[in-house]
Amino acid sequence: MEIEDQIIDVDGSCRDVNFPDVDRTEAIAILNQTQTSCGLKNATDSEGNDVSAAEIIERLSSPKAETIVSYWKCQGLISQLQLFLSWEKDSMVFVELTFFPQDVDKKAYSLKEFLKWLKPFLVSLKTSTYFVRYENASWKCGDTNETSGVIFTNTQYTVNG
Repeated sequence: MEIEDQIIDVDGSCRDVNFPDVDRTEAIAILNQTQTSCGLKNATDSEGNDVSAAEIIERLSSPKAETIVSYWKCQGLISQLQLFLSWEKDSMVFVELTFFPQDVDKKAYSLKEFLKWLKPFLVSLKTSTYFVRYENASWKCGDTNETSGVIFTNTQYTVNG
């Protein structure tokens, strides 16, 4: 199956875009970028408590370890998005954008349009490193072997324009 088809393959799983080595400032930037094109539906912390967008930023600035999952209603190529942020007390933040293939606008979709959609997030994170993959709970960041579920990485496609 072609890469372009794998992103919108409705197989029951979601698609994840992972970014390694994100610091707290960059995590706040991607949160701000998400707010630019999407409206927050809801967010919860590791204990299931509701969290506002402002509280997520405040908590990212705190030394406390935390995980926050937020759901967004978006305009553009992908209509719904999940932003997963998880960090330890003094370390980097694990950032994952998640969407379901059925939330991709099939009329507007192409690999080129997907890469255009991805670019503002990369700019916010000041990175070109990313992994686009099928959902896989046991995936280890950076694993691109044949069974990892990785569709493509920045080493295969760069975001231009």
